[in-house]
Amino acid sequence: MKNLDLFKRVLNKKTEEPFIIAEVGQAHEGSLGQALSFIDVAADAGANAIKFQTHFASEESSKFDDFRINAFPQDKNRTDYWKRMEFIPEQWKLLAKRAKERNIVFLSSPFSNLAVETLLNCDIEAWKIASGELQNYPMIDKIINTNKPVLISTGMSSWLEIDEIYKYTHGRSRVLFQCTSSYPSQPENIGLNNIELMKKRYKDCVIGLSDHSGDIYASMSAYMLGARVFEVHVTWSKNMFGPDTTSSLTMQELASLVNYLQLQNRLISSPTDKDVLSKNKTELAKLFGRSIYARKNILMGQKIREKDLAYLKPSKGINAKFYKSVINKYAKKNITAGNAIFESDLEK
Repeated sequence: MKNLDLFKRVLNKKTEEPFIIAEVGQAHEGSLGQALSFIDVAADAGANAIKFQTHFASEESSKFDDFRINAFPQDKNRTDYWKRMEFIPEQWKLLAKRAKERNIVFLSSPFSNLAVETLLNCDIEAWKIASGELQNYPMIDKIINTNKPVLISTGMSSWLEIDEIYKYTHGRSRVLFQCTSSYPSQPENIGLNNIELMKKRYKDCVIGLSDHSGDIYASMSAYMLGARVFEVHVTWSKNMFGPDTTSSLTMQELASLVNYLQLQNRLISSPTDKDVLSKNKTELAKLFGRSIYARKNILMGQKIREKDLAYLKPSKGINAKFYKSVINKYAKKNITAGNAIFESDLEK
């Protein structure tokens, strides 16, 4: 699979190509049909991977979890929300199968040990650890034991905490994402300066951007700063209901980001040699170049003055840059006005 091969080359730092992950998160609103549609449209938009979140209510929120408790009018509490978002193991397998059929890498962030076990049965290629899960060492231990690559978001972490997870996951292929856990992230809070700092601090890691800005510009800048893996939330429309809608790209914006990043890769990874290019443009150079022409009739034996000369296109005779060497020479034969002057027209 082309995208899987690219993923492996990016992880091994064998390419400068961008790898773009379309993060569905909970935008499917618990609908398997919507989740399948996201895979199809993200693949059509050119994304390299599709990413979900694997939640199980029984493994996630206690009765004291009141985060966003009033955000979803159809849910009485946070646990009810997770129940509505759940897919059973067979449905996760179906999503992974659809992604494989569409040649797009299947990823999902686990949020419990049960989620890790479920995704393992889907032949998942790598693990994405969400920003809020970096202290979930029971789950991280399960992930490490699979020997699969690890993608780590750092939106809630200090440098000390990033150092800790970096050391704890030593020996694995890793992507460290600069991330800001605010929705949407404002430009002054995205922290693109950290990309270069991460490149220097964690030299064996690939650096990426997990972006919540809701537009394509942060990723565009991040690529030029050295990020190579990009995770962006996606939605059908910014007018849709959902907690991440304002932080997401539409599928049209996703396609624009893919096109831009692929173009940037071509631009910066395609060196040219000016000497080779000039040799290949000989005919074009003649077309646009100027040579020396007779402004008026010049008779044989006549001393050529500057006022006798014109400098016109195309370049057919003596190049205009040598005009000083023609002045004060004598014509070897008659030269008709409007014709190019050649070395053979002049006395030695």
